[in-house]
Amino acid sequence: MGEAAVDRSAPYRAPNGRVEYVDVPELTYLTLTGAGAPEDDAFAQAAEALFAVSSSAHFIAKRRTGATLRRLPLEALWWSTDTARVELLAAVALGVADVRLSDRRSWRWQAMIAVPAAVDDDVFGQAVLLARKRQVPGVEGVQLITWREGRVAQVRHTGSYASAARAVTDLHDAIEADGHRAAGQHHEIYLTDPRRTERDAMRMVLRRPLG
Repeated sequence: MGEAAVDRSAPYRAPNGRVEYVDVPELTYLTLTGAGAPEDDAFAQAAEALFAVSSSAHFIAKRRTGATLRRLPLEALWWSTDTARVELLAAVALGVADVRLSDRRSWRWQAMIAVPAAVDDDVFGQAVLLARKRQVPGVEGVQLITWREGRVAQVRHTGSYASAARAVTDLHDAIEADGHRAAGQHHEIYLTDPRRTERDAMRMVLRRPLG
């Protein structure tokens, strides 16, 4: 499918405080997988590596195509390996878990940034080499994947990671009330750069795929 046939920015325009349903097309992503809470150094380092490779990939793609393509924000899928506990964020939202007391070793994440379709394997390889020359830690672990998330429910939230609990509850309530079933992993899209934004001023999209 050609670049012009896909509105890559549409899934990132969620309304504030109101749940909506959208279809997310197949997109190309840079990804890094790790463990720990979003405030941890590991997640911050992954963000730096992804931004570095994304910036280099956009530079190379623009040099090839002549087009300036929109850069999309950092995202992350979150889940827990603790099978004795319900999904971490949902548990916090329901008041049966405390994010400050939970075992952070049980948190898992896949950090990701969507890139233009022009970023193929060759462009990706060159982008990693450029980021490596800048001595950005972690770029060797970045992968290039294609993924179609499909039908999702999402809502925009402003505030810290921890304050998103109420919005997560509202999202799940809306999904159930509308006769749908949540599936897949909790998905967060950081509309503001978490490296440069105060936690309470963070703007994010909270998303959940539908089964």
